[in-house]
Amino acid sequence: MSRQNPASAPTEEDATDSAGLARVRRAGRAGQILRALHSRNYRLFFIGQGISLLGTTLQQIALGWFVYRLTGSQVLLGTIGFLNQIPGLLISPFAGAISDRVDGRRALLVVQAGLMVQSLLVAIAVTRSVASIPLLLVLAALQGTLNAFDLPFRQTLVPALVENREQLPSAIALNSALFNVARILGPSLGGILVVSVGEHVCFYANSATYVAVLAALASMRVPVHPRMTAAPKMIVDIAEGLRYVRHHRPIRELLLMLAATNFLGLSYVVMFPVIARDALHGDPHTLGFLMGAAGMGSLLAALRLASRRTLRGLFKSISVCALLSSSALTCFIFANSLPTTMALIAVAGFGFISMSGATNTILHALVGDRFRGRVMSLYTVAFVGCTPFGNLALGWLAHRWGVGNAISFSGALLLVVAIIFAARLKSLRAATRPIYIDLGIMPWPEDS
Repeated sequence: MSRQNPASAPTEEDATDSAGLARVRRAGRAGQILRALHSRNYRLFFIGQGISLLGTTLQQIALGWFVYRLTGSQVLLGTIGFLNQIPGLLISPFAGAISDRVDGRRALLVVQAGLMVQSLLVAIAVTRSVASIPLLLVLAALQGTLNAFDLPFRQTLVPALVENREQLPSAIALNSALFNVARILGPSLGGILVVSVGEHVCFYANSATYVAVLAALASMRVPVHPRMTAAPKMIVDIAEGLRYVRHHRPIRELLLMLAATNFLGLSYVVMFPVIARDALHGDPHTLGFLMGAAGMGSLLAALRLASRRTLRGLFKSISVCALLSSSALTCFIFANSLPTTMALIAVAGFGFISMSGATNTILHALVGDRFRGRVMSLYTVAFVGCTPFGNLALGWLAHRWGVGNAISFSGALLLVVAIIFAARLKSLRAATRPIYIDLGIMPWPEDS
C-alpha cells in the first residue's frame, strides 16, 4: 500500500478555499450574465418587453391552433407565416435607413402601439366570429409590416440603453433569454387558456401586455444622439449600406449563413400545430409542450451566450451549432413520440439561438454607429425575411411528403450548408482578425 506525502495531502483549509473559489466563479458568471441590468434604461426595457413577449407567445399558439382547427391546411399555415414575415424582406432595408435618421425610442413607441392595435383587431374578429381566412391573412401581413420596422429600431436602440460597451453582449443575450423564457411559459399558459376559455382570451391578453412595453419606453431617459440631417435620398443610404456589407467579408458571410439557416431550418416552427395534431395525435397542450421544448433549448443557448466574457470563439460556436441544429432536424424522420420530438426540438432550438445570438454579437462589435441601423436591417432580412419562403416551401413539402419527411429533408440541406461553412471557418477568422485588431477590441490568438 502506498503512502501519501503529508506535504501534498489536501487539507481541510484547501477544501474550504476551493469551495470558496468555486462560489466566487459562480457569482462572477451570474454577474456576467446580468450585468446589462445595471443600466436603468435597459432594465425598464427588459421588464416591459418581457411582459409583452409573454402575450405574443399566447397569441402565436392560439392563432396557429385556431387556423389549423378551422381549415386543417398545412399550406395555409405556411401562407400565414409567409405573410407575417415577408415584409421583413421587403421593408427592413428601408426601416434600417430610417433608424439611422430618427430617435429610436420614439419610433419604437409608435411601432409597439401599432402592434397593440393589430392584436386587438384579431381579438375582436375572433370574438365576433368574423375572423375569415382572408381577414386573418391581411392582419398577419399588417403584423409582419410592423415587425419589419420593430426589429431594426430595436437593434439600433439597445446599444443606447446600456451604460457602456462591455454590457452590450449581456444585453443581446438577455434579450434572447427573455424571448425564450416567454416561449417556455407562454405556450403552457396558452394551451390551458385555449382548452378552458377559448382562443380569443389569448388575443385580448396579448393586447393588454403591450401597455407594459409602452410604459417602459415612455419612462426611459435616452440621450438623443445627432442623426443624419442633410442626408441623401434613402435609396442612396441603402446602397451605401449594401456596399459596406459587400466589402466586409466576415459580415457578408455571417449574414448569408444566417439567411440559409432561417430559410432551411427555422421554418419547422410553423409546422408545430401539424406535428402536435397529426403526427403526435395531440391537442393544444401538446402544442404547448413542443413550443416549450424549443424555448428551453433556446433559453440555455441564450444564458450560455450571456455568460461569455469575450468574443473569442464565437465563429467556432456558430459552426458547431449549425452542425448540431441541422443534424437534429435531419433526424426528425425518426421522431414518433412526444419525448423524442421534444428532445430534437430542444437541440435544434439551442443551436439556432446560439447561432443567431453569436452573429448578432459579432455584428454589433464590427459595425460602427454610422452603419448600425442599415447593417442590422440586413440582419433582419436574413433573420426574418428568408423564413417566409421557407414556410411556404415546408408547408408544400409537408402536404406532399408528410411533416416528418419534409423537416428531415430541409435539415439535410442545411447540414450541407453547415459543412461548407465549417470548411471556410479558418479563412473567415483570418479575415476577421485584422478588423478586431483595428478596433482594439481584443487580442486574437491563432487558435481562437
